[in-house]
Amino acid sequence: MSKMESGLPRRRIPKPIRWFALSYIAFAVAALTNNLMLIDGFRAELSSAIGSEAPAWLGYAGFAIRFAARLVLAWFVVHNASKVACWLIVVWGLAWLKDVPVGFAALIDGEYTWLPWLAIISLQLFAIACLFHPRARLWFKGKGKLPEDIRAAFD
Repeated sequence: MSKMESGLPRRRIPKPIRWFALSYIAFAVAALTNNLMLIDGFRAELSSAIGSEAPAWLGYAGFAIRFAARLVLAWFVVHNASKVACWLIVVWGLAWLKDVPVGFAALIDGEYTWLPWLAIISLQLFAIACLFHPRARLWFKGKGKLPEDIRAAFD
């Protein structure tokens, strides 16, 4: 039974918000995969920070919590038009920009392990850019509801 058949109104989500959702979820999955491939280095850094051997589950738990937080924030943006979630995603994403020069320098030096990371951050930056599209701004302004006079622009 579709939403129209059930009597519930069909909710129209603008394309930039859909693009955001797809690219942000792709970013989250790619970041999780990249982190899992680099788990040994993360555990070594964590062990040196705490002064003893870090348990294996600690790294996995940290990655799982970050992944879940990203999915929850994306859900709030898409389904609740949450400005708070939007700005948390923006701030969290822009914090990654500090490593872009390091990544490019490493690529120039022939360290291709940074290549997936640069692809991942590109996905994230595209997702953030989608949040600032004019149609997305209308989505946030209307708290997930579109004014009747512009609904046709979203079809």
